[in-house]
Amino acid sequence: MADEKTNQSTRSQEESNQKDQEKKPNKHQISDLNQLINTINWLYNFQVSEKYKGYELGYFVTPRRLLHSVKKMDRAGYFLEDISCIDLQEGLQVVYHFDHYDSPGRIVVRTVVPRDNPSLPSICDVYPGAAWHERECHDFFGVRFEGHPNPGPLLLDPEFEGPPPLLKEESARRTMEQIHPERGFPPGMSMG
Repeated sequence: MADEKTNQSTRSQEESNQKDQEKKPNKHQISDLNQLINTINWLYNFQVSEKYKGYELGYFVTPRRLLHSVKKMDRAGYFLEDISCIDLQEGLQVVYHFDHYDSPGRIVVRTVVPRDNPSLPSICDVYPGAAWHERECHDFFGVRFEGHPNPGPLLLDPEFEGPPPLLKEESARRTMEQIHPERGFPPGMSMG
């Protein structure tokens, strides 16, 4: 009977010690926590290293070569993450982000269309998920995607008649060189 009480006491003490150990963070947990705190501070303070761009490779293509480039990305096994647009002095820069499941490495394909005729071929035949993104770019920037299966408004009221809401005032537009200083664009870069 005394042995049972001793065994129970020993087990209780072991469980208590185990709970104390679980409460104390180990070196790996502390390191992970410090890394998380550093990451949050980095994001909060926007201290972006010159090496960090958020992608492995970036390309500019002409609007005429866009569909060809997108088909190459698809054949290489890349998926489309998103499509976005930036209103610049040179025109509207449409940005396509691609990534790969087996060998991650984000690739960015950019093209610029003139503001007076913002038109690109739709890539919905290659990436059906592009439909939503293209409609959003049309709603907010006025970019038309030729061959889109459903070009109607996505987020704006169908009755909306104003200019696309995310177009900037002339004085607020930046140049491509200001947005991408590492590229060294020649003056008057061709958009066609």
